[in-house]
Amino acid sequence: MERELEQSDPDTKRVLVAKKSEVIIGIGRVERTSDDPGAWMVFGLAVHPDYRRQGIGRALVHASVGFARSRGARTVRSETHADNRASIAFHESVGFAHGRCFTAPDGDEILAFSMVLAD
Repeated sequence: MERELEQSDPDTKRVLVAKKSEVIIGIGRVERTSDDPGAWMVFGLAVHPDYRRQGIGRALVHASVGFARSRGARTVRSETHADNRASIAFHESVGFAHGRCFTAPDGDEILAFSMVLAD
């Protein structure tokens, strides 16, 4: 994690953390995609189980989208496992729309999401 933070280009990638009393309770990353300079990807979102369902994940996504928007994003994407109902419901609740389902190289079924940002 420290190496990633040190090597992070602030124009193309941001690691966001949520803390309580200096303890990390949530984390997420947002990064410009390589295939489309107007598209960014939110991934690696995780909230400690003791702090879930308190708006922390939602705040991390909103901060990620805000950062991407400030860097010219027109679309924000995300992915989750196709059988992860809790994650699918979360993505829908923060404004992501279903995209396509695909098989990852490791064989996992993945559901893609996108969020078009207003001008």
